[in-house]
Amino acid sequence: MPALNFFIPLILGIFTSTFFGTPLYFWLIFTSIFCVLSFIIKKYSNPLILISIFTLGISLGINTKPIVQQNHIKNFVDLNQKISLKGVVSNQPQNYSKGKKLEVETFELILKEKPIKVVGKILVYLKGFEQIPSYGDSIQIFSKIYAPKDARNPGEFDFQKFLVQKGIYGIAYLNNHKQLQILGSSEGSFLWAKIIFPLRKKINKVFHKLYTNESAGFLGGIILGDKSEISPEMKEDFANSGIIHLLAVSGLHVGFIALIILTLGSVFRFPLGGKILFLFGSLLFYSLLTDLRPSVIRASLMLFIFYLGTYLQRRSNGLNSVSAAGVLILIFAPSQAFDLGFQLSFSAVFGILIFEPIIWQRVRMKFPILQNEEKLNSKTLTFFVRLGLVSVTAQLGTLVPVLLYFGKIPVGGVLTNFFAIPLAGLIVGVGVFSLLISPFEFLAKIYANANEFFVSTLFKIAEFFGSFDFLVWQLKNPNKFELLLATLLVVLVFCLFKFGTKKRIFALLTYALFFSSYLVFKQFQEPKLKVTFIDVGQGDASLIQFPNGQNWLYDGGVAGFNFDSGEKIILPLLETYRIDTLDAVLVSHPDADHLGGIVKVLEKFPVKKVFDSGQRHTSKLFQSYETILKQKQIPRRRPNLGEQIEIGEVKGIFIHPNFEFVSENGESLSNKNNGSLSLQLIFNEAEVLFLGDCEHEAENSIVEKFGKRLESDLIKVGHHGSVTSSSLKLLKNVKPKFAVIQVGKFNRYNHPSDLILNRYKLFGAEISRNDFEGAVIFETDGKNFRKINWRE
Repeated sequence: MPALNFFIPLILGIFTSTFFGTPLYFWLIFTSIFCVLSFIIKKYSNPLILISIFTLGISLGINTKPIVQQNHIKNFVDLNQKISLKGVVSNQPQNYSKGKKLEVETFELILKEKPIKVVGKILVYLKGFEQIPSYGDSIQIFSKIYAPKDARNPGEFDFQKFLVQKGIYGIAYLNNHKQLQILGSSEGSFLWAKIIFPLRKKINKVFHKLYTNESAGFLGGIILGDKSEISPEMKEDFANSGIIHLLAVSGLHVGFIALIILTLGSVFRFPLGGKILFLFGSLLFYSLLTDLRPSVIRASLMLFIFYLGTYLQRRSNGLNSVSAAGVLILIFAPSQAFDLGFQLSFSAVFGILIFEPIIWQRVRMKFPILQNEEKLNSKTLTFFVRLGLVSVTAQLGTLVPVLLYFGKIPVGGVLTNFFAIPLAGLIVGVGVFSLLISPFEFLAKIYANANEFFVSTLFKIAEFFGSFDFLVWQLKNPNKFELLLATLLVVLVFCLFKFGTKKRIFALLTYALFFSSYLVFKQFQEPKLKVTFIDVGQGDASLIQFPNGQNWLYDGGVAGFNFDSGEKIILPLLETYRIDTLDAVLVSHPDADHLGGIVKVLEKFPVKKVFDSGQRHTSKLFQSYETILKQKQIPRRRPNLGEQIEIGEVKGIFIHPNFEFVSENGESLSNKNNGSLSLQLIFNEAEVLFLGDCEHEAENSIVEKFGKRLESDLIKVGHHGSVTSSSLKLLKNVKPKFAVIQVGKFNRYNHPSDLILNRYKLFGAEISRNDFEGAVIFETDGKNFRKINWRE
């Protein structure tokens, strides 16, 4: 299998390239030398060829890293001012929840009345526009250009990385027709502008004419790859039931399309060579129609290679065919190696091709009824058994990437796929057929009505199996050891079915050794205090994880009309950290940038108790806070000044407020900031200080009562780094080594103040900021503090 021997070192080389910064020409020369040597020294040709292919992969991988020129649009994002930008719409406009979005290839930028030639793509979101630019139109926009949002907290989707893989480096949001001007049209490719995009539009129109909106959107997703009309709820059901792959245009769908094409070739009596050319041309066109998706290209190339081998009277091999397809894709587009669709597509096919035959042989030997291929019941049983094995082995093949990207293993998918895969094939086949006969509307409608039943049945299957939580194993944010165990599990399954008794025992013992080592490692990890200062924009939220396993949340960030940090940030973070209960929630004060996300956390997450400052507020947010506490009967109290609480080895001391700032009935006697619930944590020789939004008046009171006892290694800077906090008097007593400022990017308050930044630098504190770094994480063993780079 020469293609497999080429594919493996090539893709390993591309992955390895991420660790190299060596110039491309060095690797090209290095590769050339090894290629020459491999032919000269034939005795060592195989290892030298493998090394040369591996090196070629490294060179290709390095070449995928974009070279950002001085006039690249990336250098003009986040300028915090509106600019004029000209460009060409480089793709078909796509739907999003509030309107349309466009990919725009930029060519000129006007900044301070000075035109600048630029290169690079941006994504433009249009809200409330009646006239939408088309592919190839030259446009001019007047807007701020923002950098795409990266992952700001552990477990968050990295939208920036996702867009950069598509060559997009900026985003503009337009909601006024004056911000957009169409300058001209027809500057795009004739093939895309006149054939592909109009045909896609026509197909979608036909689907919406024949089917309900939900079914039409589903067919558009699985046949054309346009998932913009598939609801998030449907995606969640398909993901939890283990059939999310059916929502993507995959090899399964290409197989059914190819079956239709070959059937047409037979109907028109094409010779074998003509049938293969007809298949190749049709699949090439279908690949263009689905926007050249890796899974479609892979499946199309596999089928073409398979039938070409048949035509040339060569024995075809599935692994060789898929490897050859992978090699061709990676040579022309090496960046696809990092694409999730590419990884899932190839790992699923490799899983099926490697594992299904060896497991089937073992199963067939165990059950004699499967060995009689002449009997109908044997054939029927064989079909269903192998169908189940295809589902199992596909999931086995994708185990590691699914765990890495999604953090969940839908074990129920084995059963769901048993029903869903044949049904999805039927839906694709009938959908394409109804499309082909759409000129005969009455006849097409008959088939569409039948397909509506099939589609709704598939939806019900996904909803039913997706509703059982025990069928989905959650393993969010897997560490390297867990990914290694998942990889070894795949190898173990291979050994158990492929080799004899001795090797099986050796494989089982090896895996047991690794697994027990992992359990021992988890059991005897040194207890640490860990604080995650969560990036919630212009607000405060910190997750405190204690050495004894308790978890506290100090403040919950913001909540507004379109965004709630509790729902969008904190709850996903807790899931990522595999936290199932909060032992305590602390609310420093009832301002919306601290209390905002708490309500959603209390609604949707188990919380044992709540501490707050006792302050009351007239806002609807505060009323919701009190209502949910009563409804769920969550204990709530105001700690006493100086009250100490033991959390395992950690001592917590409540150092504010006192009755001079918040009365017994909850009245704020200063301002609400000065009534912030403040806390010092002491873990052996390490201290962490939380002061909410305390201002100078409250800080002076704290210093008077606690003085030098306030000395702390790490401080959560008060009031987002405002000049109203972090007085010299406070810092002289705290003497912080590390300071974290929770602040939003481009906030309207201009936090943090330069005066405060310089003040912390004067005391030698290392400053970390959410607006620059996203989440900031520190942990301590009770003596030394370590800042964790969670992006690694």
